[in-house]
Amino acid sequence: MSRLRADDHDFEAYALAGALCAAVIAQLRLPEHEVSFAPISSRHFEIESRRMRNLFDYGEDYSMASLLTSFFLHIYFANANKLQTAGLYLREAITYGHGLGLHLIEASASLDAISEQQLRLRVYWILFISERTYCVQNGLPAIMQAIDELPNPGLDTHYDSTPLPAFLALARLFTYLESRFITRQSPSRGLVVSKDHMNEISAFQRNLRFKANEGNLDETQQVDISVTRNWIRTVLWQYSIRTFPMSCHADDESFSALLPASIAKEMLAVFSVVSNLSIRAHGYGMELKIFRMADSLLDVLICVPSATKSHGMLVGSRDALHALEHVLLTVGGPNSPFLEMLRRRMAESDLPIDSFQWSHLLTLDQSKMIKILTINLTPISEDVEDSTACQNNRFVYVLN
Repeated sequence: MSRLRADDHDFEAYALAGALCAAVIAQLRLPEHEVSFAPISSRHFEIESRRMRNLFDYGEDYSMASLLTSFFLHIYFANANKLQTAGLYLREAITYGHGLGLHLIEASASLDAISEQQLRLRVYWILFISERTYCVQNGLPAIMQAIDELPNPGLDTHYDSTPLPAFLALARLFTYLESRFITRQSPSRGLVVSKDHMNEISAFQRNLRFKANEGNLDETQQVDISVTRNWIRTVLWQYSIRTFPMSCHADDESFSALLPASIAKEMLAVFSVVSNLSIRAHGYGMELKIFRMADSLLDVLICVPSATKSHGMLVGSRDALHALEHVLLTVGGPNSPFLEMLRRRMAESDLPIDSFQWSHLLTLDQSKMIKILTINLTPISEDVEDSTACQNNRFVYVLN
């Protein structure tokens, strides 16, 4: 704002302000995000931001302002369900970051201003987290790598450090998402499974099971950390099920074919005690994470048919699936593409529960509904029959 007050022809500052407004409106799903061409709609601010950028040669000037403009446009387009465009703007922001040397710790350390060093670190890790999230969802290779330094709230008094503990916790979680876990690959057959590799995955899953100290975080931040932690557990499980032998009777939960049922139970326990606002505040990122967990649970229900028919462990997981479906509706609304994909798969799998039962639950508010469904979840049964393989359109489950 100070740049705009000083120079009303500062097109770069105008572009950044417009992109920021578009991103905030879209991320929070404010009413102005639904009205495309109103004077204060997210769409209007996005158009104005890009118009301002065309008034100067922004592609030849690597600046933090242009980087952030590209990043906020990425946020807007992701929440507008234009994911290809969102990806292009994210790559553009990453290119700016590399051009500015954000990945070079020594370059940041050479700066005299502590606040500038800390800003560069914050921006780098924001890009790292955003790229990992986008690449996981779209099966793309990640470019950015984790660096050895995180922002330090004790060094910087220029920027608000209140959100920093949650941000640092989030950054540490994302370091578990190594590039090899992200890209989609066909199952490897005939390869010898490395014991060291299995131990590594087991250690990752074990570390992710333990909740970090979240006492100093507000409810919205706690929801973000909890959902992200379990989403990463789900991503690692999906990698494991393509890579290692899995079993319904595994001693190590990391290699249990039923792990998504346990993850769903934990998430419903969290959602039952928090407000809708704390869930909805995370927008597109929350949608894709809940979808991934629900989709994996659906895979389990499809591929372990004997368990779905029993009165033991996975009966409650059908209800859990519908509870996650409802949370997805709460976050993304009825037009959410993630909700549409999940419902289509549920219909194709012939897994919906009786309509009268679900209709009754829909008359309750979210917290009461999820509490009822959480009660129905029971521990994993050891009576699940193993099968040699269960194939759906994406995974081969080797259950031994």
